[in-house]
Amino acid sequence: MLASDAALDLALLRSVIPGKDFARFRDRALLSGDDVAVVGYPLHGKVAMKIDVRRGNSGGPVLDAAGRIAGVVVVKVNTPGVYASTGKVIVNLGFGIRQPVVLDFLIKHKIAVTRAPPGKTLDDKDLMVQATSFVAQIGCWR
Repeated sequence: MLASDAALDLALLRSVIPGKDFARFRDRALLSGDDVAVVGYPLHGKVAMKIDVRRGNSGGPVLDAAGRIAGVVVVKVNTPGVYASTGKVIVNLGFGIRQPVVLDFLIKHKIAVTRAPPGKTLDDKDLMVQATSFVAQIGCWR
């Protein structure tokens, strides 16, 4: 581990997994109603792109419709726990660390970032191809 911040729930890791490409960050904030997707490994090691957040997505990117990073997946709502304490069923709700926080963390640790203007909206297949060019599974156990 190169760096971490427990309060932000972010860590910077070095990997020997070669990427085919590198991630590009949005050059502006998301607006209400913008489409997003999360990419991670929630299906027993098989990469998946979904809008819902599942165990295994944590640490993965929140992507805009053009495949630019808009944040980092951090947690999903504990539906059974919320129901037990409130009687309300909460589904399809996850949380991400906002892009400015992620960028500040990376810049603080001298990681070069690339920002890109909005690009064309990608269909699901092309978005998945782009995402898997820079997303890799890294296991972390405590």
